[in-house]
Amino acid sequence: MPRPDPLIDRILNSIATCVVAKPKVWVSIAIFAAILSGVYAFLFLEMDTDQNDLVSNELEYNKRYLSYLEEFGDQEHLFVVIQTDDIDLGKKIAREVSDKIKPLIEAGDVEECLYRLDLSGIDKNSLLLLDPQLVEALTTEAIAQREVLQALLANDQGLTGFISAIHSLMKVEGAPNEQEASKFELGLNLLNQLLEAMRDAVKGKSPGSAQGESSEGLSSLLQNPQFQSLLQRDPWKDLIDPNFLIQASADGYFFFGDLCFVMIMPSKDYETLEVIREPLRKIREILASVRTQYPDVPIGLTGRPVLQADEMMTTEKDMTLASIIALGAVLLLFMLFFKAVRRPILTGCVLLIGLGITFGLVTLFVGHLNLLSMVFAVMLVSLGTDFGVHIIARYQEELASGKSIYDALLAAQVHAGRSNLTGATTTAAAFYTTLLIDFKGLAELGFIAGTGVLVCMLVMNFILPAVVLLVDQRALPKQLAPIKMSFLKPVCQNPVDILGFFIAMILLGVGGLWSVRFNSNLLELQAEDLDSVQYEKIITQNEGIKTWYATYLVDDLESLKKLVAELKKPEYASVIQSVETVFDTVPLDQEARKAKVENLATALRAGQEKLSLQPLPKELSLEDLSLALEDLLDRLEGYLSGALRAGQKEAQVLERPIDLIDELMEAMEEEAQAQERLRQFEKNGFEWISGILSGLTPFLTPTQIQFEDLDPFLRQRLKSENSGRYIAYAYPAKDIWQEDHMEEFIRVTESIDPEVTGVPAQVFHSTLAMKHGFLLAALYSLIAVVILIGFDFKNVLYTVLALIPVVVGMFITLEWMPRVGLDFNLANFFAIPIIIGTGINGGVHFIHRYRELTESQKANGEKSSVWLRATQVATSSTGTSVVLSELITAVALGMLLIAHHKGMASLGGLLVLGCLSCLFASLFILLPLLSLLQKYQESKNENLS
Repeated sequence: MPRPDPLIDRILNSIATCVVAKPKVWVSIAIFAAILSGVYAFLFLEMDTDQNDLVSNELEYNKRYLSYLEEFGDQEHLFVVIQTDDIDLGKKIAREVSDKIKPLIEAGDVEECLYRLDLSGIDKNSLLLLDPQLVEALTTEAIAQREVLQALLANDQGLTGFISAIHSLMKVEGAPNEQEASKFELGLNLLNQLLEAMRDAVKGKSPGSAQGESSEGLSSLLQNPQFQSLLQRDPWKDLIDPNFLIQASADGYFFFGDLCFVMIMPSKDYETLEVIREPLRKIREILASVRTQYPDVPIGLTGRPVLQADEMMTTEKDMTLASIIALGAVLLLFMLFFKAVRRPILTGCVLLIGLGITFGLVTLFVGHLNLLSMVFAVMLVSLGTDFGVHIIARYQEELASGKSIYDALLAAQVHAGRSNLTGATTTAAAFYTTLLIDFKGLAELGFIAGTGVLVCMLVMNFILPAVVLLVDQRALPKQLAPIKMSFLKPVCQNPVDILGFFIAMILLGVGGLWSVRFNSNLLELQAEDLDSVQYEKIITQNEGIKTWYATYLVDDLESLKKLVAELKKPEYASVIQSVETVFDTVPLDQEARKAKVENLATALRAGQEKLSLQPLPKELSLEDLSLALEDLLDRLEGYLSGALRAGQKEAQVLERPIDLIDELMEAMEEEAQAQERLRQFEKNGFEWISGILSGLTPFLTPTQIQFEDLDPFLRQRLKSENSGRYIAYAYPAKDIWQEDHMEEFIRVTESIDPEVTGVPAQVFHSTLAMKHGFLLAALYSLIAVVILIGFDFKNVLYTVLALIPVVVGMFITLEWMPRVGLDFNLANFFAIPIIIGTGINGGVHFIHRYRELTESQKANGEKSSVWLRATQVATSSTGTSVVLSELITAVALGMLLIAHHKGMASLGGLLVLGCLSCLFASLFILLPLLSLLQKYQESKNENLS
C-alpha cells in the first residue's frame, strides 16, 4: 500500500513550523495584505454589467449583434404601459409622462422619450400605404354604388331629399333584373335604418343624435372596417405593423387594444450594477406621481432594460441579505457543533482576510466583476469556512489527546491541512475548468471562484492557526468536546445491511432521472411580484404584440425586396407573424399605387366636382317630409300587394319599412317637438357625414412619400445613417420566451439568412453557449477531480472510494430534482461544478483519515478490531468536521432560498439538495464501504501470514 507523499507532508510541516514560530509576523502580513487588497479593489474594481460582454467578441453571432448595435444604436427602450379603454385619456397621460420626463433629458439621465410619431410628412399620402388590392376592392364597391353616392352628394333637400333618393333607388318596373334587385335591396336596408333612427329621434329617445344610425345607413362601402379608419381620419391604423413599438394612431400615439405606450431610452452606465439605476429611480418617481393623478388607471414600466435592472437590484438585495444571514448561520452552526464561541469567531475573521485578498487578486488579474462572477463572495463564505472547520476540529482533537497548543496546531496544519490542500485544489480545478469553455462570463466566474478557494484554503491552513495560537497561548479556553457523530457507529458496524438498504432506495428513485429538464425561459426566473415582470407578461399574453424581433441588414433596396419576399412566404407564416421594413412607409411601387388611389377618388366623387354634401335647406318642412314618406309608402304597399298576389316569400321583408313609416308619421303627428327634433337629427347626421367626406378629400390626391418625410425616429430605425444599409425586422408569431418557440424562430430566420441577428438570436445562442459550457465545465471538473485525487492518493481503490460521495451524490441530486420541483436553468446550472468541487471534500477527508489510521497502526504494530477503523474515522473530529462542513455549505448557500429572484432561489435549492446528497453518500455509502475495506484488508493480511 503506497504511503502518503512525504514531500508534501514535509513542505506543509515546514510552512506550519515557520508560521507558528512567528505568528504575529504572519498575521500582520495577512491583515496588511487584506487591507491593501480591499482598498485596491475599492478603488479600481469595476462592474461590467453589459450582458453582451459575457460572450466572447470573437463569436460570430456576437460580432453580428455588436455590428448591428453600432449601426442602428441601442433600441432597447423602456416601455411605460398605460392600460385604459379611453383613448383620449391614454393620450393625455402619455403627454403628461413625456412632459415630466423632459427635465431628465436635459439632465442627461434620459436620451430620448417618444410618446407619438410625427406623421405630418406623410399624412396626406396615407392611401399609398393601403394594400393595393384593398384600394381596388373599394373602387369596385364605390362604382357599384355610384347612384347612392350621387343621391347623397347631389341632394340639397336634407332628409326629405334623401328619402326621395332612396325612393328612386327602389323603383322597379316589371320583373327586376339583377342590377335592379341589388339596388332595391340596398335601398331597403338604408331605408329601414334611417326610418328607425328618425322614429327614435322624434320620440326623444336619442335627441339631437343619430350619428351612428345615419352613418351606418350610407352604404356597405362606408362600413368597410379599413375604409372606416380612413373616414375617421385614422390613416395609420393597421398600416404600421402592430409589432412596431405597438401601433400608432392617427396622430401618432402608440396604441394597441387597451394599451397605450411611451418609449424611453435611458442613459446606460455599464460600470454600475443595474446599468440604469439612477434614470430608472427618477422615472419611477415620475410614474408614481402620475399614478396619484389617475388612481383608476393601471400604469406600469417594463422592457428588457427594466427587467435586467430589476433582476440585478433584486439579486443584489437577495445576495447581500443571504450573505449576512449565511455568515451568521455558519458561525452559529460552528459554535453549536464545537460548543464554543471564540474559535468560530476567529475563523470568521480569518475568512474576511481571505475574502479581502481575493478581491485584490480579482482586481489585479480580471479588473471587473460581471453578472455571473459577482456571486463568488457568497460561495466563499461557505467554502472558505469549511477549511477552517477541519483545522479547528483537528486542533481540538489533538489538544484533547494531551498535546501542547504548539504541537496540536502543527498536527492540525499537517493532517487536516493535507486534506484541505487536496480538497481545495480539486475544488479550484473544478472551477478552473471553465477557462476551457468558450463562454467568457462563465470562465471569469470559474477563475475568480477557483482563486478564492485557494486563497481561503491557504489563510485557513496557515493564518488561522497563527491567530488561534496568539489567542490561546494567553488563556486557553476550557476544552469542550465537539459534538460527535455517534449515530454513525451502527452505520460502520452493519455495513452490508446499511449498503443494501440505501442502494435499494437509490435504485428505486432512478425514474426521477427521466423527468429532469432544462428551463431556458428567462422571464420565469424573475421575481413574480415585480411590476416590470407583471407588465411584460401582460404584453406577452397579448398575441398581437411582440417586443422581440430578428433583424436583417442588407445593402440596397433590391436585396431588401428579395428578403421581404422570402420572409413572407406562406410556409413561414406560423413562425414569422409580420415583417417591418422601409417599404411599409415608403413603398417601391408608389406610381402604381397612386393610379389606383386616383381611380378610387373618381369612383367616390361619382361625377361631382368635390366629395362634399350640398348645403342643407334653411328649414325642415314636415309637410314636404310627410308627402315624401306617403309617396314611398304607396310604392311599398303596391310592391307588397303584387308580391302577395304572386305568392313570393320575400313579401314579408316589405312589411318592416311599411310599419316603420306608419310609426314615424304617427309620431310626427303626436309629438309637439317633432319638427325641432327632426331638424336637429338632420343637422347632426349630415354634418357628421360631411365631416367624413371632407376629411377624406385630402387623401384622394396623394403625391409621393419620400424617406426624408418620415419621423426622425423611423428614419433611424429603418436605415443606418452611417453605412446607408437597410434593415428588416421579423416578428415571431409565437411567444419566444418559450424555449421550443424560440428555437423554431431562430431555426427559420437563420435558414432564410445565416447573418440574421437581434435579441432573440443573441439570447438563443448565448443560452446554448451557457448550457454547453455548463455541461463541459461539469465534465472537465469531474476529469480534473479524478486526476488530482489519483495524484494525491496514488492508489486506484482509494481514488474510486474518494469519488463515491460526489458521484453518488450527483446521482441522488438528479433523482430528487423533479420531486422537489427543481429544473435546471441559466441561474442554477453552475451549481454542478460547485457540487462536484465541494462534494469531493467528504471523500477526501474520510480517505485521508482512514489511510492515516492504517499507516499509524502499521507503524505501531497495532491490530484493530473489525469495523473499528471506519468507526474511528466516523466518530473522530474528521467525521464531525465533514458533517459540519457539508451542513455549513448547505446552510450558507441554501440562504439563497430566501431570494425573491426565482433563479437565485433555485440555485440555493439545488445547492442544498446537492450538498445534502453528497453528505448522505459520504455517511451511508462511503463509510460502510470503508468498513468492508478494512475487513477485506485484514482478511488478506491474515491469509498472507
